[in-house]
Amino acid sequence: GESNAKRAGSAQGLAECLLVLGTSRCGVVLDEMIADARNPSETVREGVLWLLCFLPPGLGSEFAPRIKEALPVILHGLTDENDGVRDVARKAGQVLVGSHGLRFSEML
Repeated sequence: GESNAKRAGSAQGLAECLLVLGTSRCGVVLDEMIADARNPSETVREGVLWLLCFLPPGLGSEFAPRIKEALPVILHGLTDENDGVRDVARKAGQVLVGSHGLRFSEML
């Protein structure tokens, strides 16, 4: 829906800003976002997962140390009660495997 598209667009915009700001600032924001992964609000949970769709390919190998934090968030999202959250978790999982699966298979 439209709100889903807005969340995706917002997450993409945030990811692009974080990529410009650099890895250390990106790490701080990612830590805050991962802490919100179990927020009672489905829109917040979905937003966290949308960010995890855009950051791995943008950061490339610099995202590898974050796989161990991101993967549990994605897996938990796959079992979420909300369809939208599950859909975005599936997409985030596909993106993570697609962008890091070959080089970092031992972490997945």
